Amino acid sequence: MALTLAIDLGTTNLKVGLVNEHGEILFVRSSPLQTISSEPGAAEHDPEELKHIFIDMCRQVLTDDYKDQVAYIVSSTYQFGLMMLDAQRKPLTAMTLLTDIRSQRTFNDFVSTFEDVDIYQETGCPLISQYVLPRLYYFSKNRVLTF
Repeated sequence: MALTLAIDLGTTNLKVGLVNEHGEILFVRSSPLQTISSEPGAAEHDPEELKHIFIDMCRQVLTDDYKDQVAYIVSSTYQFGLMMLDAQRKPLTAMTLLTDIRSQRTFNDFVSTFEDVDIYQETGCPLISQYVLPRLYYFSKNRVLTF
């Protein structure tokens, strides 16, 4: 029987489940996630902690009876998450969450800088401070980042 491994990475919890072809939930594991704040307005998850929790929960769900039956993996993750990586793919930042409001500090400058660009038309994403582009702009102005 083909099974589906379902992953839900949210702001407050990480959930991993195993579902059969009939939609029956065989296992669900959930773990609360700690939000860290390295500075005022920051809301982040530690990528190493996420990795360890995820691996541990998959080990719990994918027992010997089920590990070779997984045919599909589906995932759902939080909106507007962003983690900056260096050239060696090592994290420069933690994983920012929707509740991270630091980009509000540079949002007016961002809008002024790109006033001649219809960002919504170009990307399909609304021009709000939590969107990834204003976050990238914030990090470029407030951290030593080169693109």
